[in-house]
Amino acid sequence: MGSRGASIEIQGLRVWFDSREVIKGVSLSIPSNTVFTIMGPSGSGKSTLLRAINRILDLYPEARVEGRVIVDGLDVYSDSADPSSVRRMIGMVFQIPNPIPNMSIYENVALGPKINRMVRSKRELDELVRWALERAYLWDEVRDRLDMPAGKLSGGQQQRLCIARALAMRPKALLMDEPTSNLDPMATSKIESLITELREYLTVVLVTHNPFQASRVSNYVAFIYDGRLVEVGPTSKIFTRPESELTEKYVTGRMVA
Repeated sequence: MGSRGASIEIQGLRVWFDSREVIKGVSLSIPSNTVFTIMGPSGSGKSTLLRAINRILDLYPEARVEGRVIVDGLDVYSDSADPSSVRRMIGMVFQIPNPIPNMSIYENVALGPKINRMVRSKRELDELVRWALERAYLWDEVRDRLDMPAGKLSGGQQQRLCIARALAMRPKALLMDEPTSNLDPMATSKIESLITELREYLTVVLVTHNPFQASRVSNYVAFIYDGRLVEVGPTSKIFTRPESELTEKYVTGRMVA
């Protein structure tokens, strides 16, 4: 299991919404089985960059993408790449937890593998659901109420259920867009612990506007400002010896996030 993470190469990525350029020629190398954090102030283009990796931007008619995103050797914007296959390989967890509220906890996790015919039997499906819930630190809390509607879980539990749902698809990378911004400190701490463990199974690309979170969970950090990559490197270097004055202002809290 330890080698499943995908490496991601972003080359000269530019994104427009109508005539407004939001990502302005960003290139990044994201090593496999790492937590790679993209941080920057609100409006800097972090979420747009994240959504470009698994072609969710295809769903926005006003968005236009140039450049290359290569995941495990596959150019995801090439004519031969199928967008739905790309999204199966690269899972996503959003800022607001979005389980299907009336569907049970079990069904929320089982739905993707069932639709995509990833399992051959009910027993295999049960094992996959349990595996995903265990990986998302949720199994012990819900094992006796798997048929309960997901909407009855707390906010933090719903977010971990969304992580389990993504993991059940056995992705090679997981994109996380501000996954703790609406959670209390206790729920945030659980998800941060989970993020650092997930890199054993896959590559995590995290977006946050919280430099302290970036410093706690990441192996590498990229700082983005106004759609441009300002600086990228190992977390310890970015936080202790940043090369850019902009980065230093941001990581020391002197720039409004």
